[in-house]
Amino acid sequence: MDADTVFPGPRGGYRVLYSNVSGGPYTLYGTTADKSLSQLKFILPGSKSIYYIVFQMRTKSHGNNKNVVDSEYSTEIKAGWKKSHIRR
Repeated sequence: MDADTVFPGPRGGYRVLYSNVSGGPYTLYGTTADKSLSQLKFILPGSKSIYYIVFQMRTKSHGNNKNVVDSEYSTEIKAGWKKSHIRR
């Protein structure tokens, strides 16, 4: 048995989800390739909206667990654009 089977490490990634409404329902923006990142940059779909963003950790199946496991959603973050920050 190799170490990857005993300890699955960073298999999986972080899912980024967003909504126009606080509390969802959320739309999947994307998933990172793995869990090793320390920061993440992404572009929201529209520049005139307020978005509510959550993150979710996903662990892929491995030798000790044949299921994909998703964490609960993170605390929701409110994000958006202010008119003064939009350049024409």
